[in-house]
Amino acid sequence: MDIDAIVNQPEQNLRIVMRALCDNPKFRSRAALLLSKLPGAIDGKSTAATVELKDVDTKNGRKRKPTGNLQICIQCDEPFYDDDKTKSCWHHYEEMEWDEEASTWDDWDERCHGPCDTSANRRDNPEGFVFLCCGEDGTSDGCVWGRHRAADGKRGKYTGEAPSEGECDGDERSGVIEISDEDEDEDEDEE
Repeated sequence: MDIDAIVNQPEQNLRIVMRALCDNPKFRSRAALLLSKLPGAIDGKSTAATVELKDVDTKNGRKRKPTGNLQICIQCDEPFYDDDKTKSCWHHYEEMEWDEEASTWDDWDERCHGPCDTSANRRDNPEGFVFLCCGEDGTSDGCVWGRHRAADGKRGKYTGEAPSEGECDGDERSGVIEISDEDEDEDEDEE
């Protein structure tokens, strides 16, 4: 079943599936994190006031109220409206890899603690991993500015390939590249 078929299920069915999936503590933790970023989240900790969703910029520099659907970016986990064309997503374009030399692993005994290179350790010990795209450790927020990307594949993401010089502009931050509008517009045309 593809994502569109899942998203278009009746709301009651989706709630039933979420309840079943949240039996898994890892899934429940991730769902709680994403929900806490949405306006109107009901968890006793977050409110709509804690979520800053900005008006959408237009090409002439004016702002307008968003009219699109609220999504969560799969690159940076931040909420955004799918009609927002601004570059406000700060992310990495390659995955993390285990860093054998990181001090995190100095006292790690795989016989007691299990293997180092696991998804749980990537989440719980990000300082023990490095991003292949920029060499920063796993606690780094990102190395590329671009547009948000929804789970349905809208918006461009550069998975596994560094943007070429023609596709990015330098930023005042060290090691930062910014994806150009032209390149992302080409990606949308291809879809």
